[in-house]
Amino acid sequence: MECRKLLSELSNYIDHDIDPAICDQIEKHIDGCSPCQVFIETLRDTVRIFKENCPQKDVPEEAKKKLREKLMAIKK
Repeated sequence: MECRKLLSELSNYIDHDIDPAICDQIEKHIDGCSPCQVFIETLRDTVRIFKENCPQKDVPEEAKKKLREKLMAIKK
């Protein structure tokens, strides 16, 4: 797996919402890629800090779907 592919799957990986085969590929890549290790740990810390300091609100499913679609369009 290349770093670019890892970045495209990173959100799902962090959220534990990923195909096990892709998860295995990511973990193998991370084991040998120091920049990706640092990036993932920084992202995890950011998510943790956000969750600890920001109130959780439910987002409607339709809004989540539209946001994912827009983010995926930006990645391409």
